Amino acid sequence: MSFSRSNSGITNSHLFYGVDLIVYTEGGNKSYSAEEALNGQANESSIDVKFWKGIFTSHGLDKKVKFRALGSKTASSDICKKIELGEVRNVAVARDRDLDFIQSKSIDSPYILYTKGYSWENDVFDEENTRNTINTLITAEEIPEQIDRDISMAFSDFKLLGRRLLRLEMIFQSQGVKFITSVSGERFCNPKKTPKIDRGELVRYIDTKKSEISRPVFTPIDTSEYCPLMCCYGKLIEALSYNVINYTLRKISSHKNIPKSFLEMLMIDKYIQRVGVENDNYYNRLVSRLDAAA
Repeated sequence: MSFSRSNSGITNSHLFYGVDLIVYTEGGNKSYSAEEALNGQANESSIDVKFWKGIFTSHGLDKKVKFRALGSKTASSDICKKIELGEVRNVAVARDRDLDFIQSKSIDSPYILYTKGYSWENDVFDEENTRNTINTLITAEEIPEQIDRDISMAFSDFKLLGRRLLRLEMIFQSQGVKFITSVSGERFCNPKKTPKIDRGELVRYIDTKKSEISRPVFTPIDTSEYCPLMCCYGKLIEALSYNVINYTLRKISSHKNIPKSFLEMLMIDKYIQRVGVENDNYYNRLVSRLDAAA
C-alpha cells in the first residue's frame, strides 16, 4: 500500500504504521527519487537507521517512530522543503550535515536533524571509539606502547592534513566539482605499511584533479576554524579508522582484515553506548527539541 503525494497523504502516513512520526534517513540498498519517496517507497533498513535509532533511544525520545531510508540525501530535500514551509506534519528527516553548515544551507527546524559533523561516520569513527574497538578485538591486556603511539600519530597527522583537504574541497565545490567526496577513502590507505593516510597517494590524486578547475583559485569560505576530524568527508574518516584498526590487528593479533560491514555495526553500538552514558549535548538538544515539537 502506498500513499498519495498530497501533503495530507504525507502528513497522515504515520497512521498506517501506528506511530507518532515517520523519520526519513539516508542509506539503504536502493536510492529513491523524491517522487517515489513521497509515494511511500523506501528501504526498510540501512546503517543510517541503526545510527539514528541508537541516538533516539540513548537520548530518550518519547515518541514512537517508523524509519524509512531513502538512499541518497537528494530525495529527502523535497521533504525538508515541505517541512520548512509547514506543508506537512508528523514527518522528520535525519540527514548528514555534509558541508551545509559551512555553506549556510542548513534548515532550522526541530523536524530536520543533522549529524554533528559531516556525517555519522565522523562521530562513530573517532580516535576514542577506534581504540575501544581495537581493545575489543585483541586478546592482549592492552595495546602495546609503540602501537598506541602509532594510533595517536595517525589521527594527529590527519588533523594537519585534513585542514588542507577541507580547504581544497571548498575550492573545488565552489566551481561545481567534487574533490575527495568523489572517491573511496580506502584509496588512500594501506594497513600493510602504515596506519596513516597515504600522503603520496593524496598528492597523486590532487595532481590528477587540478585540471578540472579554472585558475585563479580562492577559498570562498574561511575553513580554518573548523575541526577537520568533524568536518572532512566522513567516508575518509571511516577509512582512516578502518586502516588504523587493520594495521594494529596485523601487528598484534592473528586478524588480517576485519569486514568493514562488521566494524560499522560494532562501532555504532560502541558509540551509542558511550553517548548514552555521556549524554552528548548536541544530540540531546536535537532529540529534546524534536520531542517537544512532535
